Amino acid sequence: MKDIQKFHQLALALLKNIGLNIDALAADQEVISLDVDNSFSVHIGLLEQGQYFFLAELPQTTLNHLSREQLVELLRVNHINGDQWQPTISLTLDDRIACWLRLPLDTSDLPVLTSALDSVVENAETLLRRFTSAEVLQTTSTSMEQPFLGLRG
Repeated sequence: MKDIQKFHQLALALLKNIGLNIDALAADQEVISLDVDNSFSVHIGLLEQGQYFFLAELPQTTLNHLSREQLVELLRVNHINGDQWQPTISLTLDDRIACWLRLPLDTSDLPVLTSALDSVVENAETLLRRFTSAEVLQTTSTSMEQPFLGLRG
């Protein structure tokens, strides 16, 4: 129970820091889902053993339109780089392209959390531009000023 309370404190502080004022979460809520510019979803969730995650999922149609060369390029995105944060690129169980970061629950510095979340969102936006069909791209905005338009519990 202690981890979920800490997670709620961090998540609410982070949401407030990015301009979403949420009064409270359900006592047992372990995942918060956000719609980013109606283009993809970002989830903030609690893991076991004192960890939580940021996960961005691209639209389901993404994978269906990739050539072999694009799949290889997608895998190369995971190559180690010198960035402060490097979200892992993966496929979800329903074949959506996703990027995620796992963080220890004791990471509570808001600028650090915001930077980590921005990294996931920016990576998802880059993946969306590089690996989606034209009809999906038409709804994509790259503005980071107000990326979070909706909250799902």
